[in-house]
Amino acid sequence: MSRQQRPVGSGHAHSTRVVDCAAAPLLLGPANGEVDFFADGACTRPGIDPALFTSEEDDHQAVAAARAVCRGCPVRLPCRRYAYQANPYGVYGGETQAERVANLQAPARPAAPQPTLARELRP
Repeated sequence: MSRQQRPVGSGHAHSTRVVDCAAAPLLLGPANGEVDFFADGACTRPGIDPALFTSEEDDHQAVAAARAVCRGCPVRLPCRRYAYQANPYGVYGGETQAERVANLQAPARPAAPQPTLARELRP
C-alpha cells in the first residue's frame, strides 16, 4: 500500500477496502463507534458473516442473505437513514448502494388521488 492509500471500513464488521486519500480512515457501519445504533444491529450478532454485507451487488445469493438478516433487525430504519446520508458501499437496512442511488435519483412520484365520495359527485 502506498503512502496515500489507506484502508477504509467498507460497511460491516472488520471488512476493509483501499481508497486513495490523505485523510485518516473513515470507518463505516458497525466499525464506526460514533454511530451508536449499530451495536444493536443484527449484522453484529455472532455467527453472521460480515462479508455478506459487502459482497458484490451481482452476487444475488449474498445480497439475499444480507437482506434476510436486515429483515429481522431491530435497527433497520436508523441503519437505512444512515446509509442514505453516508452512502457507503454494501447492504444497509436491506438495500444495496445501487438501490439507494437509484431511489435518490428517481423523480418524486405525485401523490395518489384521493377517492371522491359519491355524494360529492351528485348535483
